[in-house]
Amino acid sequence: MSNIGALKSVHKVIGGIEGRTEKAIFYIRIYAPQIIRVSVTKNNSFRDFSYTLTNDKLPEFKDYTITEHTDKIVLSTTLINAEIVTKPAFR
Repeated sequence: MSNIGALKSVHKVIGGIEGRTEKAIFYIRIYAPQIIRVSVTKNNSFRDFSYTLTNDKLPEFKDYTITEHTDKIVLSTTLINAEIVTKPAFR
């Protein structure tokens, strides 16, 4: 796993969160209780393409929670709890 630096900013968007670290940008989208897509790039923008998703429509799934802690962010559905560690670096 490559270190992409400390978290600089994060904000909630429809279907998940997106943000910036010292060395990259990222987004995390929740498509269904069992599908969470994590995208990270060191480029200035995303090449928004997926071999596994059948379309590029933004998710409309709404049955999830986002909980922010001092050192992590937790995205939860009825089937998955995804923890994003934010300190000392995003991982």
